[in-house]
Amino acid sequence: MFDFHDLHTLSPLRGSHKKNRRIIPPFFKAAIFFSLTLVKMITV
Repeated sequence: MFDFHDLHTLSPLRGSHKKNRRIIPPFFKAAIFFSLTLVKMITV
């Protein structure tokens, strides 16, 4: 659940999104994958 909150807190940093463009995607994918796996574990 905290992953979504972290993403929301990172939203104000969109100004520096261009600089971290090559750094954010992996973290974003990892956060989504981690959250999805948690949801699957909880539901199953």
